[in-house]
Amino acid sequence: MAIYYVKNGGDDDLDGLSDANAWETMNKINTSTFLPGDSILLARGSSWDCLKSANTETLVDQYALIVPSSGDETGYITFGAYGTGDKPIIYGSKNFNETGDWTETSEGSHKWSTTSGLLPRHDYWMGTFVLFGSEDPDNMGWFIGVDDVASLDTEKTYTYDTTEHTIIVYSEGNPATVYTNMYLSCQGKPFYSLVKNYIIVENIEVKYSHSGGFNIDGGHHIIIQDCDLHYYGGAWSPGTGSGPYRHGDGINLYLATPNLSMHDVIVRRCNVSQGFDAGISYQSFSGSYAQDAYNITFEDNTVDGCGLGMAIITFNPTEGYPGTFNTGYVRRNTITNSGYGWSGYVQNSVKGKSMVISSYYAYNSVENVIVEDNILDKFAYWGIVFVYAENLICRRNIIRNGTGDFQEVGAQFRDSAIFVWGAAGAPTNTGVINHNLIYNNICDGIGVYKHNPTGAEKLEINNNTLYGNGTDTFVFGETTYYYKSIFISYSTPVYLTNNIVYSTSAEATESQCLDAGYNTGSVYANIISDYNCFYKATGSIIKHTNTNYTMAQFATYQAAREQDANSLAEDPILSVGATVTKTGLRLQSSSPCIDTGTDLGYSSDFEGRTVPLGDGVDMGAYELGTISKTVTLPVSRHKFFSYFATDTDSMDEDFVPGKAFELQEIQLHLSTAHASAVAFVGYVSTASVSVYNYYLFSYAIEGSTDYIWQPSETFVLNYGDTMTFSMVMSATNTFGLQVKGWSITG
Repeated sequence: MAIYYVKNGGDDDLDGLSDANAWETMNKINTSTFLPGDSILLARGSSWDCLKSANTETLVDQYALIVPSSGDETGYITFGAYGTGDKPIIYGSKNFNETGDWTETSEGSHKWSTTSGLLPRHDYWMGTFVLFGSEDPDNMGWFIGVDDVASLDTEKTYTYDTTEHTIIVYSEGNPATVYTNMYLSCQGKPFYSLVKNYIIVENIEVKYSHSGGFNIDGGHHIIIQDCDLHYYGGAWSPGTGSGPYRHGDGINLYLATPNLSMHDVIVRRCNVSQGFDAGISYQSFSGSYAQDAYNITFEDNTVDGCGLGMAIITFNPTEGYPGTFNTGYVRRNTITNSGYGWSGYVQNSVKGKSMVISSYYAYNSVENVIVEDNILDKFAYWGIVFVYAENLICRRNIIRNGTGDFQEVGAQFRDSAIFVWGAAGAPTNTGVINHNLIYNNICDGIGVYKHNPTGAEKLEINNNTLYGNGTDTFVFGETTYYYKSIFISYSTPVYLTNNIVYSTSAEATESQCLDAGYNTGSVYANIISDYNCFYKATGSIIKHTNTNYTMAQFATYQAAREQDANSLAEDPILSVGATVTKTGLRLQSSSPCIDTGTDLGYSSDFEGRTVPLGDGVDMGAYELGTISKTVTLPVSRHKFFSYFATDTDSMDEDFVPGKAFELQEIQLHLSTAHASAVAFVGYVSTASVSVYNYYLFSYAIEGSTDYIWQPSETFVLNYGDTMTFSMVMSATNTFGLQVKGWSITG
């Protein structure tokens, strides 16, 4: 097992086996052979870009790092980093920061061309990525199309000259002088692996690629971890049939012809932002080969400001050569601002979708995908969309702040936090959507369209808490439509059980908690609904078979539609304050939803607490149950412990002691007294059945800056228990939170 070192200022003629003898170029890596267990480490603080010179007569892909060898079951080949400082960077572009890099096409035209011969050819990926200045979505170039010099009349617009193979930009002066930092992308991709196996890629950063960042075409037993990728995408490729399209995925796992299989791949702890297309994705798209993938995991990643956060799509366009995907895990990821930033500046067919799980064409398949414990915050179109997904599990996700800013297809394909999309004669969406928190989405909370099983397949929507969804309208064509909390159309049947649906809309006849009756024909959506709680202070709460029912008419609805016999139409009494947070969606002890659900076989709730507690199962995503407390006496006192946290806006702090912990006191210090009452809440959640969700205190903070709470009797947190504190500031403030006590041994 050898370790090879690569850095700026190295020498490819050396052996590469130490920092002193490090190699210099990506090409040296690309042309070497490595063995299982070998590591190729890039120096932190070093960077590499594509070549500025290129063969203008022959199209040459300018890939930066091409994985040349596979590992095997005896050892992975690792591509990583060494040293201290920032991660090594691989640019998918070249800086054009010298005035000699640019020539004005004619004096006074303000149209500046790259000097002939400096830019790699872009015959296929004709668009490119151009960054005008510092990293900011406002500085992303606007590609107006190929060979369109005449239309260049605005700063930061550009075109590609297919004859001269140059980029021409509009600039009041030489771009190198005006913007000081000009990056133009190259033909290829920064990191590329073609059917290589047993590979680890870690601690590498990629930037400024026109198409994608980490591109993995086939292979198995691949791990991509702790990598960063920023500002990429927007390439314009010729396409077929419908013409040109723009694209660019970040970490892109895919199967292209003739690669047939990919499996056992993990992408974890990566940070992706400002991507034109998907942040992290798997796709298959051969038109002449059947392709399959399985055991692919995306976990603990962050994706921000991309057109599409994450995707698993079988895209094979030819019947008889399907793409199949079986068993995937998408968990503990945070996806924010989908459809905004760079991705939102130009028309983009994937704009605004946080997550897509799709077989796209009916003869492909996507099965057994588990989407769990993710946070999806602010999206322009869909939070999660499932298309022909079989045996799906979507659980314990937070999906919030959908804006409804982008409407792509039609009135039925509505903006939704969760959207399930089927078609007659296609594989139906089957599985369970349970224990999700869906709140503050002006679009639909959950939408289902054309779920039409042919047998016993079921789509279940269970134990979700929906709050403040469906509060706006959208226009398609010349018609205005209302969003709803749950909207089901052309579907038979969908099972709804143990959900809490709280509408904050004041609209009188629309924006219902549940609309199960939209259809232009004679067949209406069929629901099997029971043990739910619906609440809307005014107006219609349920629409079924084009009939509206208010809170007061709920019994009439139950009798007429033979649904929701054990459901409630009353306030669920949540802990929501002036600002809605996940902790605010817990039940209060006086809630009618406690113990009034039905047992569906779940063993835990949204936060992993045991289900059931008390005399029965609770409705919604949280289980409250009967509050009880068991005191554990310490065997011996070991040492004093103090936990401290600060913030300026809101507090949602978790304290998890590393060992058993006897609580002495909790202190809260504010820099400024609150002028109005604000709740400061402390509670404990634990895996122990006997001590559960114990509310330590709830203060109405007003007019003071210091609060101290001490338990009235010995109180011990066991190992693995969590103490949580929650508060929303009424104004800009700074808090100090201190937890004091004794850790316990023995």
